[in-house]
Order: sequence, then structure tokens, then C-alpha cells
Amino acid sequence: MKPFHLVDSCNNHCLQSNIFHKLAEIIMSFSHEENLEKIESLGDHELHALMRAWIEAQHEYSALHSSFEMVENGWWHNERASISLLAGAAWKSGWVALEEFGTTKRGHTVESEERGDRIGRCDLYLCNRKVSLAIEAKQAWQGLGNHRNDRKSFQDQLTAAWDDAGYLHSYEADRRFAVTFIVPHFPCSQVWNNELDTVDGLEVRTRIEDWLEEVEAFQRQRGKSVQYAYYFPADGFKNLNVYTGRVFPGVVIVMEERLRGV
Repeated sequence: MKPFHLVDSCNNHCLQSNIFHKLAEIIMSFSHEENLEKIESLGDHELHALMRAWIEAQHEYSALHSSFEMVENGWWHNERASISLLAGAAWKSGWVALEEFGTTKRGHTVESEERGDRIGRCDLYLCNRKVSLAIEAKQAWQGLGNHRNDRKSFQDQLTAAWDDAGYLHSYEADRRFAVTFIVPHFPCSQVWNNELDTVDGLEVRTRIEDWLEEVEAFQRQRGKSVQYAYYFPADGFKNLNVYTGRVFPGVVIVMEERLRGV
């Protein structure tokens, strides 16, 4: 029986060696792979700096928890958490920020009621020495599974944020913005590498790149450009939520300005 044990041992060693080398190839590919990042500010220097600070805040938040050997990020929580990271980024880059404050808004949400001012809340106010922004925000959970008919479901939240920003008075700040945080996610089962028993990072990245090409620059209305930024870290495939069975590889912020109103 000894020869058979030797053969089995050799086969197991060869199998383990092959798996190790394949895993090493994936790890090495990500060590040389850059984050997927982009800022489209349409030439607006103030917003460009703000969105750059937002990307850095996302990175710092995840990196700090990674140093504690924790898988954690700032985008898989909820709208309030996402707003807080934007506010934190603003504070770190020379702005001041105020969240969820009481104010008066235009009109009523119930059509039968007489139009006029009403008491409400504004999600976020930002101000630096050059400009102030009043922001209404929404968070969109964008599924990117194998069903392709829902790959732009974030559009509903773009519209909801736009509508909410329209209730803000023009005097609330120098500029009013509808902000939408878009969080793509995949069912773990669809991006799982059975051989390595882990999420397939290359598959996740490929799917994200395909989706980014597909969404037409996150426009709420075709042909109407908006400012946006996204951050998909090279190791974003590690953001597996074991409770939901989904992978959350990164986040997009879309900012659309409302120019009219009283």
C-alpha cells in the first residue's frame, strides 16, 4: 500500500501547489491593479476637490478597519452613514458641514394641500469661503446580478433626490444639489471561485467595468450631464457581507444641481 500512499501524497501536493499558484496569480494581479476611480466635475474646481476628499475618506475609513483585520466600508450601511462620510470629507478639506437640520421648504408633499412653506429638514449643508451647498440625498442599492433588466434601477433614486432638492428654497444656500449614493452589489454565488473557495476578484472587477460603461454617466435625463465620482478599490471584492450573501465592491456619488426655484 505504501506506493499508493506516495502517489496520493504527491497528487495532493501537486493539487495544493496548483491552487496556491493560482491564488498567488490573483493576489499579484491585484497588487498591480489600480483602484477604479473617477471624478467628473464638469470643470467645477470646488466640487472636484470635494469629491476627491470624499474618495479619500472612503479609503481612510476602510483602511483603518483593515488594520484591525476587519472587513468594513462606509457604503454598505445606509443613507445617513453615506451622508456622514461626505460631511466628514468636507470638514477635512476646508468646508464646514451641518447634517439633518430643520428648515422651511417649498410646497407640500400631499397634492390636495395648498401650496406654501412647510417645516422640514435638509439632509446636508456645506460651506467654505467661496460657496455654500444645500443637499438632499438618497441611497440606491444597485443589484448587478445575472438579470440585466435592473442594471439602472438607481434611476428611481436619482429622481427622488431631484424632487426633494426642488423643495429647498433657493436662499437655503448658494447652490442646491440632488445627491445620490449608488451602491452596486452582487450575489456571492455569482462571483464565487469554487476552486479557491473565495470571491473571484477579477470577475467582480470585470462586471463593475462593464456596468460603468453601460450607465451613460449616471444621467437622470439623457443628454443632461451631471457631476459624479466613483471609488472601487482594487480589493473591493473582499467586501462580502456574510449576513446578506452579497459583495459590495464600491460606491458612486452623483451630484445634480437644481438651478431654478424661489
